[in-house]
Amino acid sequence: MKIENVKIILKRKEELKGATLLTGFHGVGFVGHITIKHLVSALGAKLIGYIETLHMPPYVGMREDGRVQTPFEIYKARLGDSDIILVLTEIPLNSRDTQDFAFTLSEWSVKEGFEEALLVGGLDVRLKKSDEDEVRCVTTSAYLRKYGREGIGFLEKGYYVVGPLALMLAKYEMMDFPAIAILPYASIERPDPRAAAVAIKYIGRHFGVQINTKRLIEEAEVIEKELEEISRKSMERAEREIRSLYV
Repeated sequence: MKIENVKIILKRKEELKGATLLTGFHGVGFVGHITIKHLVSALGAKLIGYIETLHMPPYVGMREDGRVQTPFEIYKARLGDSDIILVLTEIPLNSRDTQDFAFTLSEWSVKEGFEEALLVGGLDVRLKKSDEDEVRCVTTSAYLRKYGREGIGFLEKGYYVVGPLALMLAKYEMMDFPAIAILPYASIERPDPRAAAVAIKYIGRHFGVQINTKRLIEEAEVIEKELEEISRKSMERAEREIRSLYV
């Protein structure tokens, strides 16, 4: 079923059969967005198309190569022995587009003969049971039939995936298509590149390759140092205010 509110526009005819779809959104810790953006850069992915929505955000930017950065772009790269299609959401989806976007992208990937879908999001770090916990996953039945349950840390009962990732998972389940949501524990208060590095490590294992995440770790360290400095200054200010009460 074609939904006219969302259009997938390819620049040229591309071979997509057998490819893996990777995408993520601006959820907890911006993990999905940061992960896909890093992969596009790290893998030297080629821009192959765009996604147009009825309520597309009125924002564009400039890329380092001098071209316009549109809100929703489609890239192609190789990872190990596989073709991967990366859908980069540079700007958060308008809530009025969320369902149409998720359903259109899911239906398109199945229609074009994709092999599977890897979806990346974030999970509130406050749900973490121990320091060893890094990631939880939600899978479709078709994914479990293909890969089995071994090595997958499933999201506990009582917790839910929300937003476009949830809609895509539901659609893939109904279409009996292999899909997994990779959900590293992440901060709900700020962008979390360290959580994105966890997602990328998981993706690398899936494809049997290593992907460099050094830049993400460096970005995480910068953010953490900035937060420490803000906290230190706040504590010093509070101490000065308390001392002033006794002058």
